[in-house]
Amino acid sequence: MRKEFLPLFKPVIDDEEIKEVTDILKSGWLTTGPKTKEFEEKFSEYSGAKHGIGVINCTVALFMSLEAAKIPKDSEVITTPLTWCSSANVIEQANLKTVFADVNMKTGCIDPKEIEKKITKKTKAIIPVHFAGHPCDMDPILEIAEKHNLTVVEDAAHAIGASYKNRKIGSISRFTCFSFYANKNLTTGQGGMITTNGDEDAKNLKMMRMYGLRDGAENRYNEKAISHYLVEFPGYNFRIFDLLAAIGIPQLRKLEDLNAKRKKIMDAYNKAFSGMSHINTYGVEDYTTSHGMHLYSILVDIDNLKITRDRFINELRARNIGTGLHYDALHYHPFYKNKYGLKRGDFPNTEYLSDRTISLPFFPFMTKEDVDDVISTVEEITGKFKK
Repeated sequence: MRKEFLPLFKPVIDDEEIKEVTDILKSGWLTTGPKTKEFEEKFSEYSGAKHGIGVINCTVALFMSLEAAKIPKDSEVITTPLTWCSSANVIEQANLKTVFADVNMKTGCIDPKEIEKKITKKTKAIIPVHFAGHPCDMDPILEIAEKHNLTVVEDAAHAIGASYKNRKIGSISRFTCFSFYANKNLTTGQGGMITTNGDEDAKNLKMMRMYGLRDGAENRYNEKAISHYLVEFPGYNFRIFDLLAAIGIPQLRKLEDLNAKRKKIMDAYNKAFSGMSHINTYGVEDYTTSHGMHLYSILVDIDNLKITRDRFINELRARNIGTGLHYDALHYHPFYKNKYGLKRGDFPNTEYLSDRTISLPFFPFMTKEDVDDVISTVEEITGKFKK
């Protein structure tokens, strides 16, 4: 057994990020300003989108995108139940109604055929979630959206660097929302980004994140002129700021190299688990040009083991292997269960995956010994508890 605990993730922060932050602290400009603009421009270029709008987190990004789409209140928005609660919470916070559609068993991503089944006259938007970094099947989703005049808001919290049919996630739909939370492939500790190709959408989103003002602080307090601020509509204070953007810029420079290291770990896991009894893994669809590789999850064959998935997690942790649970299906949670009258059996694919999934340690600077420890520990537990 390992002597030291191996966490689920570790952020990669080194001298480049520290220098950038130190420079910002010395500059005297800590709020939204030139570094934010630089980060937005570099991120939109990387993602293949025309515009990037930095915000304080991905939840805010999703909420703002729904607001920018001007969806009538009490309309329906379709999303997946196999996701973090933010993907659905923002629908409720925007005074809209959440409708869940089941997922693809191979990838955990929302199934376009299931989306089609859930569309009504009240449906106005779709929030597909790129689960664990695997892209959703976007072409049929966009075809459905065009057919029914729906807005697509991609939840790409897991999908920085992922590509669908040679198109970067971030360049495909009207709105795509990214997360820079502490455990993400690109982290600023806290933060998010909306990418869009729409000039008017970008203008509205930038105003929305800054109280509905026509000009941001960097324009109102520059050395050349003072301008009166004008509120165009009641917006929010949802800005990312230069301290965070300064961390994001070197993180973005290193992203491809860090993801290449993740790929080697993923390959080692796949090779080991493909031949291991009572362990299955998620698959990759042919349309995936590149995987975001945010999570590495296994599916435990609880039907042929003497323990539950939760007991399996506890056994791993007792052996100093960190784990994650991605995710308890949203229709299991009291709010969604009670409000919409949902129950087990409503989304069989989601339930199968949710009941069996364990996320394993997965970060760029895991050593070979770390990876081997995870593999051997999973094998030990399955051997000990098989029927």
